[in-house]
Amino acid sequence: MIDFSDLLQLSKSLRVSEFVILREYLQILFLNYFYSLPNSHNIVFKGGTALRLMHLSNRYSEDLDFTISIKNKDLEKMVFVTIKKMSDQIIEPITVKTLLTPVGFSQRLSVQTSHSKIPLTIKLDFSQRERVIFPVQSTITTTLPVALFSPITYMDTKEILAEKFRAITNRHKGRDIYDIWYLLRRNTLIDPVLIQKKLDYYQEKYDPKKIVEIIQKWNTKDFDQDVRGFLPEKDRNIIPIVISNLLEDLNPRLEKIITSNIG
Repeated sequence: MIDFSDLLQLSKSLRVSEFVILREYLQILFLNYFYSLPNSHNIVFKGGTALRLMHLSNRYSEDLDFTISIKNKDLEKMVFVTIKKMSDQIIEPITVKTLLTPVGFSQRLSVQTSHSKIPLTIKLDFSQRERVIFPVQSTITTTLPVALFSPITYMDTKEILAEKFRAITNRHKGRDIYDIWYLLRRNTLIDPVLIQKKLDYYQEKYDPKKIVEIIQKWNTKDFDQDVRGFLPEKDRNIIPIVISNLLEDLNPRLEKIITSNIG
């Protein structure tokens, strides 16, 4: 388990709470052991935490999201083995609660550590409804004291962006808005065909104007409340300008796509 003095030092240098760092430490441990197992190449890591750990976003994240192409019973065995290996390393009990969902299943890991008064939880979401089109593979890059050895199979930025566009049409989370802003700042390609493929699972049509309208409805106060706790202190000053900057960046790109489709 990470030493408490190391945790405090990292919290001070990274300007984020000890709880957030500890959660990321446990996330990385899980991924490292999980992807050391046979068949793990059939499981693709995605979402906000993949954006953080594999694509170096400055936004911390809570859940571990995956798309899977294996049977649930095989996956449960993999999670069981992973948790056993984690427990052996951190010497702390880990409890697991499993929930079946219409498109896969979820598990909630709870860890009671000596570093925190309340249990630290990590939600694992496994989706079976679709296949990943652009999986890539590499190890995690981190400053945390974890010996990394497992190559992680994860989603590339273009496909994460497509899923984030889908996400904002179906839920109201400022973290999705922030992630879209981050991806566009990295000049990630907006692929209308890929976005439509993602929306097909909800039987929806891709409408660039609707995307803009959804973002315009966000107010800075609600956005701030949702993302502040996931950003290092030094990066929080950008929160008030993210939505306006995103719209400035997004509008000409979407207009270009609309024009090319008409042509």
